[in-house]
Amino acid sequence: MIYSCDLPSGQTLYLENQGEMTNATVLMKQSGQQQQSGSSVMTGAWQIPPQVFLMGGGAVVRLTTARGVWSLMVQGMGLSVQSGVVEVGDQVMPLTPLSQMPNVASSSFSMQPMQPMQPMTMNPMQMQMGNMGMSMGGASSQASSSVSEGNSVGNGAASPSRDSPGKASSNVKFCSQCGTGVKVGDRFCSSCGHSLG
Repeated sequence: MIYSCDLPSGQTLYLENQGEMTNATVLMKQSGQQQQSGSSVMTGAWQIPPQVFLMGGGAVVRLTTARGVWSLMVQGMGLSVQSGVVEVGDQVMPLTPLSQMPNVASSSFSMQPMQPMQPMTMNPMQMQMGNMGMSMGGASSQASSSVSEGNSVGNGAASPSRDSPGKASSNVKFCSQCGTGVKVGDRFCSSCGHSLG
């Protein structure tokens, strides 16, 4: 059998006996929020319906079972159980029988869907390193980069300018001795003096 009890603190207590187990759940709903705590104890089958007594700021549930009497203390969202009778007052709370346990994990308020994310904007950025330069952002929101002397490079990667080693073009040659970039028409390397002819 399943019972519920509304406590003066705004909590709802659910009690259920399944075979030898007693399941207790405390549920509190307030201002769109829900808290719950639960406990399961091997008490034995109930012989009579549970009794709920108000005590202090909480409640005591008396369970009379085939294994004896048990006391379930409810204080705030905390639940504790001990065997035996706990001295209580005479203020008994009414219990409501239920045909099935409600889905206490579900919330009583509906969530609103999130708004779609807005496109990100990027502040312009420039970087200069020796005779290489790169810029990203600017008027368009897509990243672009460029190299000094007007060479354009895609995918945000900078490349060396015409006069630096590593970039082969029709105007650039390299010294076979030291690898320094030299201009077409030079007869000697300006770095090591090697003959280019």
